Amino acid sequence: MILLVSSEPEVQQSAPVLSRELGERVECAKSVRMAAAKMREHAFDLILLDDEILDINGSGVDGLLAHAAGAVPLFFNPAVTATRRLVLEARAAQRRRDHDRKAATESALCTLRNELRSDVTGILLSSQLALKTPGLPETCAANLKTVCELAERVGSRLA
Repeated sequence: MILLVSSEPEVQQSAPVLSRELGERVECAKSVRMAAAKMREHAFDLILLDDEILDINGSGVDGLLAHAAGAVPLFFNPAVTATRRLVLEARAAQRRRDHDRKAATESALCTLRNELRSDVTGILLSSQLALKTPGLPETCAANLKTVCELAERVGSRLA
């Protein structure tokens, strides 16, 4: 979802075009205060900010962006930037956002996989060592063999 922040009615009228061209719902806010209220209600992926808003309430914009989570901010000047150019820049921001999310997801998966491999290896080695304990009761040995088999299966899936 995209948040368009501008006090200009002409800019807000471009919301349907932006929505159609970008393939995402576009919400409009006339002020930083209204934008903050909308951000409390929904998570936005992209925040389009009219430069005029920045000039009027720069510190408010700083606060707004501090609470924007993963939203990509994009500032524009409607006197210079036509809707078509705004669409192009917003698409570029969407691609950056998608690329960053993909990279973060891949990194998190890699980290998780490595941590799981390490833990599964530890379980497997500990179980194998415990199986070599002299005088180990048969029921414990059977349970440890099951743990070894499960650890080997999980380990092979993580490889």
